[in-house]
Amino acid sequence: QQLLFSAAERQRMAEAEEGSRRVKVYQLNDGGQWDDKGTGQICHGTADDGDGEFIILTVMCEDNGEILLEHRVEDSIGYQRQGDTIITWCEENTNIDLALSFQDMSHCTEVWDQIMAAQAKSGDNMSNQDDSNREYNDHDYNDGGGLPFPELSNLNEVCGRINNHSIATKDTIVNCLLAEGYLAKLFELFDSIEDLEQLEDACVVFNIVKGIFMLNDLAVFELVLSDPHILKTIACLEYDPALPEGSSYTRHRDFLKSADFQEVVPLRDEEIVSKVHQNYRITYIKDVILLRYLDDQTMSTLSQMLFFNNVTIVSRLSENTEFLKDFFQNIHELASYVPSSEKKSSYIAQIAGKKGGAEQDEEKMATRKSLFKFLQELCGLAKTLQIPMRESFYNKLNEYGLFRAIEDALAVSSPQTQFWLWLVAADILTNVLNHDPGLLRAYSVTRLSVPNSLLSCLVEKVVQPVGSGLADQIAQILRMVLDPDSMQSADNKDTFLDHFYSRQISKITAVLVSSAPSRTAWTQDSPQYQACELLSFCVHSHGYRIKQFLLSNDVMSKAVKLIRLKGQANVVCAAIRFIRTCIGLKDEMILRRMLTKKVVAEIMDVFAENGSRYNLLNSAIIELVHFIRQENIKTLCKELVTRHSSKFDSVQYVQTFKDLKMKHEQNQEQGGDEQEFDSPGEDGKTSEDVSEYQYFNQDSDEEDSKTESSSPDKSDREAFERAAEAARQKRKAEENDGDLLGMVKRKREPPVSAGVISSGPVPNKGGITFELKNSANGKKRKT
Repeated sequence: QQLLFSAAERQRMAEAEEGSRRVKVYQLNDGGQWDDKGTGQICHGTADDGDGEFIILTVMCEDNGEILLEHRVEDSIGYQRQGDTIITWCEENTNIDLALSFQDMSHCTEVWDQIMAAQAKSGDNMSNQDDSNREYNDHDYNDGGGLPFPELSNLNEVCGRINNHSIATKDTIVNCLLAEGYLAKLFELFDSIEDLEQLEDACVVFNIVKGIFMLNDLAVFELVLSDPHILKTIACLEYDPALPEGSSYTRHRDFLKSADFQEVVPLRDEEIVSKVHQNYRITYIKDVILLRYLDDQTMSTLSQMLFFNNVTIVSRLSENTEFLKDFFQNIHELASYVPSSEKKSSYIAQIAGKKGGAEQDEEKMATRKSLFKFLQELCGLAKTLQIPMRESFYNKLNEYGLFRAIEDALAVSSPQTQFWLWLVAADILTNVLNHDPGLLRAYSVTRLSVPNSLLSCLVEKVVQPVGSGLADQIAQILRMVLDPDSMQSADNKDTFLDHFYSRQISKITAVLVSSAPSRTAWTQDSPQYQACELLSFCVHSHGYRIKQFLLSNDVMSKAVKLIRLKGQANVVCAAIRFIRTCIGLKDEMILRRMLTKKVVAEIMDVFAENGSRYNLLNSAIIELVHFIRQENIKTLCKELVTRHSSKFDSVQYVQTFKDLKMKHEQNQEQGGDEQEFDSPGEDGKTSEDVSEYQYFNQDSDEEDSKTESSSPDKSDREAFERAAEAARQKRKAEENDGDLLGMVKRKREPPVSAGVISSGPVPNKGGITFELKNSANGKKRKT
């Protein structure tokens, strides 16, 4: 329960404290992860509530002075010290697990001593976990609540006391277990029982060790999981009474003994090695041996140990300059290595170097795999770090060439021959980009001129049938990199997107017209599916660049052909989603292009051919029509009702098409379609296309006579001014002030001649005249 004190009381508490201490406050969330609540200065002092004095711990934020934690030390709370700098406990009234992580070990010891002194003063026999070196005697047992010294005759009594302990006796039992020689005696007794094959007594020892874990005490965990006792602990846990008769009683020991600890680069840090071994043992006991026995609180405590061990491992490795230097030197040397059997192309052979023997290939490939697996595991551990520590960690990896190593490896590796490498690389990149996508973007900007850059490798493979979900992972990586919301630097953003749209995106659209996989190979990894999904993301996220690309490369008419694929509903729906996303832009030129290239007509033809079959294709097209009606895209409403109503007049099982006709009638009553475009004729040309073609083929004399004989009236000028103002407003609204006037509206007919254009003011009339002079015949045309 939070304690509220006046400013005077807080000042008195601060004055009673000799000095403040820097500390981080953590709180365990529902997912078993520790949330960083902030960094501040801790002070401890005394307060009096009328019933006596008690100790108060207060942590004030070092940034704004707010109180991060105000805790009253209670004698009924089991405080635990983990390592040298961490104190944890669980609040009684809220059941919230809290932790204090001190910057200095001496400060942690000082606060810990204050807590222990306060609990000792209350008269309650709480456990002091630092007092673990005293000799064991029968004093605790004789006073009640303790444990008798383990003998064959009293094993059942020891088992009963541990498994049926109360809150009042728990700390005394813990104190007995931590006494020097107690566990050693218990394990010595177990050896005798196992040698004599006394199965019943061995099962009692199992229940004793299981009960020790159920005490849920960090100090006890650290003792039983330490190097001198871990194998004996595992041996005792072999004799589970619930196992079927005839089960092996050495399976866990055999597995742990066969486990091989590999150091791809010597760690040279005994603390890190110890933490790695301890994590391995904790995970094995938690997830295999005692999985069905441990309760949520014990699971949480073991997860807490794993978390703090991971923090120690990653932080110590990131600070170990010598280790990082050796590791990345090795990984850079072997990243682009290719075995002799795979050196097929001259390019790969040039990169890979000279051929080696089969044994050398096998050894180097094994080392290469271990290096990348270690890097994957290290990045996986970094996910649990707090943001500042995680940022420092990834910045260090980036400085030592993380992306370059992955790029070199992927450039010479095919998913068909080294699928594991692509999965590992995808996992590493996903972890990095979940933290900061800007790291990969900044690296890609420095590699724009490299033909086999990391970005190029990812784009090429996302539209290849690589299988097993790898394409989905790569597509997610590309979405994170291309997400404009995560782009901070304007320079890098423009440079990166310009490169992507000029060099990379064409590789994605190329698969829209390639042969589709067979019906039996239908998976979400199909190239056409991934291409449509990525293009939909680009249309949704990017502005004028994707619009210009869609119009200049006729992407929509290519994508709409995919809806005729048979037996590949995922590709069909992805293509319809892409068309729907393009329609959702409500852009004049894109809508005009859809009508020009008969995109809507193609969709409605497929709908009619599908007939009365109520399948996924039918539902997707109906939803598209519903979207057009709901968004009131008048151009397409008119197109559907006036030109394709015969294809859906017979549909009565949904109200969508009736609502579409009603919406079109309402638009007509309210003044017609504001954006009214000509639909294409049989040759695919609109009336505007024809008039423009005729204009550029008429004589300049004829044009001059028309200009002299007619002049625009006032209403035409006002209409022109309104249209010009609307165009200016639309241009301002475009992303990054893109120049849409230079964008090609429609794909023109091939030019019939070439010439020179000049311009100048119109005398006495205002405006500008443009003169086009044909280089071949000298004819001029004016407007």
